[in-house]
Formats: sequence, C-alpha cells, structure tokens
Amino acid sequence: QGGEFAFVTFGLARSLGILDPATTRMLLTSVSLTMALTPFLDQVGEKFAKKLEEGADFTHYTGQDEEAIEITDDVDSGFVAVVGYGVVGKVVTDLLDKKFIPYVGMEKD
Repeated sequence: QGGEFAFVTFGLARSLGILDPATTRMLLTSVSLTMALTPFLDQVGEKFAKKLEEGADFTHYTGQDEEAIEITDDVDSGFVAVVGYGVVGKVVTDLLDKKFIPYVGMEKD
C-alpha cells in the first residue's frame, strides 16, 4: 500500500522529468486505489480470520488448550513480557490486545 507521501514523491519525480505523465498517472492511481481499498480489505480479512478460528482448533494459539490452562492454573501470570518492539513485537502486542492479555513491552532503542 502506498501513502500520502507517494503523491509528493511521484509529483516531484514528474516535475524533475524522471517519470513520464502516463507512468505518473498509473502510479498515482495505484496508490489511490490501495489507500481506498485497505480499510475494506482489513474488515474482510478480520471476518475471514474469525471464520477460520471458529472452524478450526486454534485453542493452542490462543492459550485455551489443556496445556496452557494447566500452566496458568498453577502460576499467577499477571502479564506477558514482550522483549523487542519491532515488526514482530508489534504483531505480538496486537494479538495480546485482541485477547485482552496484559503485557509489558521492552525495547533497546
């Protein structure tokens, strides 16, 4: 997906003669379409993921399987520690947020 910065970049490239008008129009159209479609595709993806979760046994991944329940019954687990808040750390914390699991994030930088 492109963003608003692409409009500036492609406009500048066109004014400097790096891109021809047809290529600039195609690129700007592509950026506009991806920006317009992203919210819709996000909703469709979320609904599709919920259907997949309902139809398959994902209890292991959501911490609802027997082993996870046995572990959490024995130990008072107050929160999850997420070490590293890069791309993967963001995905992990988003999943924890969706499952209402408290966490603490740590990052070196």
